[in-house]
Amino acid sequence: MNENPSNSLLERAKQALDHKDFAQASAMYQEANAAHPDRMTDWNLWGWARALYKLKKYQEALDVCRIAYKNFPKFSPIHTVYAWSIYHTVITKTTKDKHVILKAAQAIVNLSPIEDAYGPSMKTLFKVTEYFVKNNDFAQALHWIDRIPISDLSTDIFAFKTADGKKVEIASDKEKYFALKSKSQLKLKRFDACIETCQKGLEAISKFHYNNNIWFRWRMVASYIGLKKWDEAKKVLEDIMKKKDDWFFKDAMAEILIGQDKKKEALPWLAEAALAYGEIDKKIGLFKKMTLLLDKMNQVEMAKKHLQLVLSILNTNQWNVPDNMAQLAQKYNLEDNATGYRKLVGPLKADWTTLSMVGKPLKKGEIQLILPNGNAGFIKSGKKTYYFKMSDTEEKTLVKGQKVQFLLKSGFDKKKNKATEVAYRISKIK
Repeated sequence: MNENPSNSLLERAKQALDHKDFAQASAMYQEANAAHPDRMTDWNLWGWARALYKLKKYQEALDVCRIAYKNFPKFSPIHTVYAWSIYHTVITKTTKDKHVILKAAQAIVNLSPIEDAYGPSMKTLFKVTEYFVKNNDFAQALHWIDRIPISDLSTDIFAFKTADGKKVEIASDKEKYFALKSKSQLKLKRFDACIETCQKGLEAISKFHYNNNIWFRWRMVASYIGLKKWDEAKKVLEDIMKKKDDWFFKDAMAEILIGQDKKKEALPWLAEAALAYGEIDKKIGLFKKMTLLLDKMNQVEMAKKHLQLVLSILNTNQWNVPDNMAQLAQKYNLEDNATGYRKLVGPLKADWTTLSMVGKPLKKGEIQLILPNGNAGFIKSGKKTYYFKMSDTEEKTLVKGQKVQFLLKSGFDKKKNKATEVAYRISKIK
């Protein structure tokens, strides 16, 4: 009996597949299917799909997988190739169609085990969660990330070097899990759950990336504020501010103090936040808070200035005026004018500087050293020496031996790995 040429071709296709000659295998499987599609077994279709997948012909691999799944739905080997093909044709693409993404994601998790830390389902769950976080759909994000079995998550850190030799590390899946979940919970105002997730993340991760050790604590602060647990919020925030002093941390400290009915203590923190680096229109909430606080403290002229700034920012960005700001504008008989808000900031900086120094003891000293890079130095005051950054000075130039006055704030000595005090608001004594 003569050998069936179709069977001979399929045997040679399998040999090519075994030898990783995917192009040859794909061509042979295609030829065999064209001649006798009825002779394509489950393993033949799997081999063809795998060859196409290895050639990164994901759409063609997906088409073959669909045929194989239709004919042999219980044949498990095809499921993995099918899932990976969907992943590469839909999930990794930049499609904005939520329904397409959801349909593809559900198909993948139905086809492959979620428990496989490196499988298509796990990667899909992260990709879909990231998609919804990026699009501010935090309910959907939480729905998908809650499907991830945390016990199966990898703690492996992916490290590589860039073309210029710089070492780069990417956070483990477990770290990404806690980051995405806590962010979504905070946005949905699930404060207790967010605090719990952040605490677990801080305990579970030994090496953090992208300052997640700071952001987990920051979300705890925001959650405690949402729950009006002022003491707990302040304790965690003080710990953060030993290492970071971004403007929104100062703003949060003011909010805590206002919650504790310590308005006079809150105002300097708001002024500090206003002076700190950051885009002015991103600080709109801060300026609203300052306006309301100044109004309550009967500092009318200062309240008017800040209300004018708020109205100008809102007008420039074509944002709606909140009711409380509209009421204050009516109270003070203020109307938004055409003055750009950036022109209003300059005169206000002197006021912020004055407000920021209220209740803080002014120290005096002498510049002991300016570091070679010119970006920082040390001040000698009595028996103590304080580090400072040039960006925290009021002067364009400082030289060794210069008499200065300054304030102190919390800092962190990275070399000694401990909290310390650093100098800022440095000005010459004339």
